[in-house]
Amino acid sequence: MSKTILITRPNYEEKLNFLFFWSQTVVDLARKKNFVVLDLRSEKSNKKDFDSYIKKNNPSFVFFNGHGSARLITGHNDEPLVCADKDEDLLKDKIVYSRTCESALVLGNQCVKNGTKTFIGYISPFVFFYSKSSVLHPLGDDICRQFLEPTNLIAIKLLKGHTSREANEYSKIAMLKNVFSMLSSASTLGEKTVASFLWGNITSQVLIGNPNAMI
Repeated sequence: MSKTILITRPNYEEKLNFLFFWSQTVVDLARKKNFVVLDLRSEKSNKKDFDSYIKKNNPSFVFFNGHGSARLITGHNDEPLVCADKDEDLLKDKIVYSRTCESALVLGNQCVKNGTKTFIGYISPFVFFYSKSSVLHPLGDDICRQFLEPTNLIAIKLLKGHTSREANEYSKIAMLKNVFSMLSSASTLGEKTVASFLWGNITSQVLIGNPNAMI
């Protein structure tokens, strides 16, 4: 199996900037474990570079951060990177985690039918909240942490040698713990308000393909 991973993390808007910074933990861990990291950050998260890096390097794991819909995943400035009925071959023989809205609904199934080992993603919008006061310091936002730290676990557990099923389950368990914490008597009104959205991410997160696949 290739010791190469590819991550996309555009940051052309405020919300995506949080995904950009929170995914740095994954980049750092991968390098520590001697993976070659193809970090398509900011403007490099475009179709031309994505196709080139995929074809030349054949990464075993692809981690998308950005926007998506049922049939596509986008990169910088909403440029489509992978579209259903067009680009599935780019993800053949790979494990994919798509931290984007709805991309598991159609695209994920299409990819697995065309040879993707495992596709973990969401069948409805992926939601997270953050405070405007944390825009310049995304990693210090406690509400955002409740949403993004557990989803980082998918990539982290895969990099540590766990199966796709284990990575998916670890993530869901961590999110569920955060939901219970948000609903406790000690939580703030803001935490209680957004708990239902975190629960929505849990129910929307699906694994398609081989649950035993590993990087």
